[in-house]
Amino acid sequence: MFTILNEKERKDFINKYFKVWEKDIWKVSRISYNNIDEYLINEHYLFLVKG
Repeated sequence: MFTILNEKERKDFINKYFKVWEKDIWKVSRISYNNIDEYLINEHYLFLVKG
């Protein structure tokens, strides 16, 4: 399932994984499938989380 993180979800994501770059991240989208979350950060960087 594809979703664009809302402001609260984006802030939680940044605080968990990318606190150092919090002012540089303006958009995060997520694709979830087979217990894997793929995050696209600023429409450019891909970050995978296996759950």
